[in-house]
Amino acid sequence: MSFEFKGGLITHNFITSKCGSDEIADDVSEAIIRHTDFVDGKITPLGQLIQLATTLDVIGSNPDLYNNKTIDDIVNKWPRKNFNNHFAKLMELEMNHKPGSHTTFPACSDFIEKIRNNKVMEKYDKLSY
Repeated sequence: MSFEFKGGLITHNFITSKCGSDEIADDVSEAIIRHTDFVDGKITPLGQLIQLATTLDVIGSNPDLYNNKTIDDIVNKWPRKNFNNHFAKLMELEMNHKPGSHTTFPACSDFIEKIRNNKVMEKYDKLSY
């Protein structure tokens, strides 16, 4: 199962077991499942927020939408620890072991290259903590 779907299902079960709200669980799970869907159509505000944050974090998209000090503060609190290199390796594993996974659709053909060449987060990935 693709990581987006597995994460969405785990999240749904977690939220419903802790607070019993199917509505919240549905909203959060859908946002997780769809955060890598870049197709025409509509997505919830929560899903859009997760897409924007993820694309900055993973491939460096839309850096002009964020304040550099905010990024500095976040990375100081939660260091990346060479995230992009580790994540690129995980995506390679998923694509090799699960050729039918969500990550292997044609629009992702250069996804791993984009992860490794994330210029926005490059300086943070190189920091050692």
